[in-house]
Amino acid sequence: MKRLSDLPLGVRLGVLGLVLTLMGGLCASWYYLFLHYAPRDGNPDDLTYVDVASAYHKMQIPAPIRVALDRGHPDELTGDPLPADEREALLAWLAGEPSTLMQRFEDETLEEMMPAEIIFRRCVSCHDTQPRNTEHPYPDLPLYTPSEVQKVAISRDIETTPVRILAASTHAHALALSVQTLLIVALLLLTRLPRVLVSLAAVLLGFALLADIASWWLARQSEIFVMVIFGAGGVFNGFSALALLAIAGDLLVPSRRPRED
Repeated sequence: MKRLSDLPLGVRLGVLGLVLTLMGGLCASWYYLFLHYAPRDGNPDDLTYVDVASAYHKMQIPAPIRVALDRGHPDELTGDPLPADEREALLAWLAGEPSTLMQRFEDETLEEMMPAEIIFRRCVSCHDTQPRNTEHPYPDLPLYTPSEVQKVAISRDIETTPVRILAASTHAHALALSVQTLLIVALLLLTRLPRVLVSLAAVLLGFALLADIASWWLARQSEIFVMVIFGAGGVFNGFSALALLAIAGDLLVPSRRPRED
């Protein structure tokens, strides 16, 4: 059986062009991943676990104020610890019914433990358009008015991709990526790589693709399958890239054995 390296130069160059095109498609898929998923948490500038996971499993983005309080803010900056009773009062306010959040924000029956009073007393010196605290100013996140506080006080649910869109995506990816993988494995069989490596690549590519696409659906019920998506998707794309590099290398190095006419 002829190997890729036995083919005429023109044929090898043509196949090399196709292999490089596939590699370009892999790179574009990673860039598309960023463009498609990054905005899901409201911040299009970075790609996070929540961005990707929320497409397959319903996620909740906790209120930024809650996140800051949970990590001990502002104690790590000011050296002036937020009193425990005030921290507990804010956390209790945030944990309440979202529909009444801003009503309870200015609940005067709480007196000094009213969330509006605590935030004005402890936060506004830094979180204001013209902060009085010049050591740790944060004018980009003002908390002076109720409307400004509301933006960072409400947790947000991110819904999964609708079933109709997921079904269409599964249809397109399952067919296209299966054919792509068959082509890669067929080309690997025509290289000079040891058969055991080709067999290993075929097994990993086939089952990684199966696990990845199946987990798109299973993750709707359990978040653990999101990790399968990350793992299997990484294995599939990583080994696809390695296989294409191996094929390209084999095409560039001609065979030393005599050609058969």
